[in-house]
Amino acid sequence: MENGDIEKKHKIVYCQIDYIDNKLQFLIKYRVNLKNIVISTKSTLQATLLYAKAINPSFKSTISGSLVFGL
Repeated sequence: MENGDIEKKHKIVYCQIDYIDNKLQFLIKYRVNLKNIVISTKSTLQATLLYAKAINPSFKSTISGSLVFGL
């Protein structure tokens, strides 16, 4: 297996939950040096779906937000 194949299958993400101005913010940082960020103020699920759409615009499935955030 080539290194490029491994990168396509394994993605490193950093999930963070912040409490700002009495509101929860769910962040997912991804890609090289975690410079890309998606933010949801609704739920871990919405943040996860935003992330999935950002890396693959044709994404049509669901991902468990709780699992991605480790909750």
